[in-house]
Amino acid sequence: MRINRAPMEFSPEQGVECTMSVAQYDARDVLDSYLRALNTLDQSSVCNAAGLSYPKDLIKFVLRHCIKTIEEEDKRTFLRNAYLSLANFHELTDEERVAATLINEIGASSGGRLEVEEGRIRDATTSLRAAIERYKAELAILEQELKVLQADDPTSAPAV
Repeated sequence: MRINRAPMEFSPEQGVECTMSVAQYDARDVLDSYLRALNTLDQSSVCNAAGLSYPKDLIKFVLRHCIKTIEEEDKRTFLRNAYLSLANFHELTDEERVAATLINEIGASSGGRLEVEEGRIRDATTSLRAAIERYKAELAILEQELKVLQADDPTSAPAV
């Protein structure tokens, strides 16, 4: 098993950098690709995990490591928010994927006429009910994980 040791940056705007060892993955690429996926998020709570270039567990590992090693609080806050945003990504069924796409299309094309599309939105959200519940459950778990992570580091500020 090959271990890569490479510096990892979040984005030029964030100026965040940390190092870690990750087997067979470039941690910088893992984080950069996740941030690109976050930038494509719209107002949805439910997104297809197929849009992620790497497994969620690997992304969590990279984010947790960086949260523990970054000293600047504003950058840690950014990382915590990125960590919680993992709750948006799920393995969707075909029906859920169609419903999520429909909601995104309605939102993009409605031009403020959402009341006209109310029936279609209601049908789509009914199909997404299970995915929305998974989102809520996963968000609660990620929040708890951040609390534990912070408890392990007494020098950090309160989690977001």
